[in-house]
Amino acid sequence: MTGELSALLFATVLAAVGLFGAIGALLPFRFLYRVLSTGVTDPDTVCSGAVATTGNVEVASETVRAPLSKAECVGYVVQREVKHRNANNLFNLLSADWRSKDTYFELCPLYLADGDGQARVKFTAPGSSSTAPNSAGSNLQIGSVSEVEYDGHEPAPPAVRETLGPVSDVERSVSDVSVDSGPHRYTEWRIEPGDRYYALGYGDDSGREPVVRISVDDDTLVDLNANSVPRLFGYLALRFLTAALIAAVGFGGAYLLWSAA
Repeated sequence: MTGELSALLFATVLAAVGLFGAIGALLPFRFLYRVLSTGVTDPDTVCSGAVATTGNVEVASETVRAPLSKAECVGYVVQREVKHRNANNLFNLLSADWRSKDTYFELCPLYLADGDGQARVKFTAPGSSSTAPNSAGSNLQIGSVSEVEYDGHEPAPPAVRETLGPVSDVERSVSDVSVDSGPHRYTEWRIEPGDRYYALGYGDDSGREPVVRISVDDDTLVDLNANSVPRLFGYLALRFLTAALIAAVGFGGAYLLWSAA
């Protein structure tokens, strides 16, 4: 009796895992539905509500200098990774690997212009975030990228240290080992004038000019001149397949245990 009860409880847990996977498998379709149902609007006809538009990037009011490349741009994201060991399991303790530590955003308002029309794009982004562009968990896909790696004894450039601080300041868990002495690398993504982008966010036509508001964590910005589009849809397929596998294992295991009980 106790064994049957344990099997039923474990089957219930597996069913919950399967449900989690099934929900995750539906999320890429939700994104695709949003893209298809929103369509694409000319920049000068952006109205309030969910909206998508395309255009070439133009400077709206100011530019910034990216800390790694020192290039003038209208926005950048820079991420620091440190190669070190972690004591949460034996494999991570014996083998050092790259772990993201800091991601910093500086995104100025910009114009997306197409023909004679333009819309201002404004970003809602924290100074730092755990989700970097061009990753499986981000809908921010940027084409201009620079990456530099340093050994454990070589400091990052001064501009990078001013933005992210020294390596000794990185956040770490109690299980992190030898963070300070590990190699560190920096990746910088830049939005540059002349780049052509697709922006999917929320429009506002209540002011003197149409505005598209982009939340870095929730909305979509894709560089149309780079390989960003196939990469984004490749990540969507990966998200779907991973979630579908979790659902299959969860529901399948639960079915077998319930049948045996």
